[in-house]
Amino acid sequence: CREVSVGSEMCIRDSVYSVETKKFIIRVDELVNGELRYSSWGGEDKNVSNKPSLILFNGQRIFEGSGGNNYIEFNNGNLKYIVWENRISDSGIPYRLEVFQNEKIILEEPGNVF
Repeated sequence: CREVSVGSEMCIRDSVYSVETKKFIIRVDELVNGELRYSSWGGEDKNVSNKPSLILFNGQRIFEGSGGNNYIEFNNGNLKYIVWENRISDSGIPYRLEVFQNEKIILEEPGNVF
């Protein structure tokens, strides 16, 4: 595995994807223990060389249908972060970030590979 310093030293098995939205850069990695990690940089500092503004662990990947569309869900208290990967879509938007607070959507942003 390779070690990458993102908040703390962790061994990464694979980078699932990196996405840029209007406000954020998001990276989802699979760690050697199989856990999915969400790291994001946002606001004024979208520089991935710096420490992320948010790191979440224990993501759950859910596939929809047989076409490959899927999303990864991360929970942080009453907040839920969902990153959609749309492999088959008429919208032309390959990725989408959704943030929910108490099950109500508070942010939705399309994204592209970073």
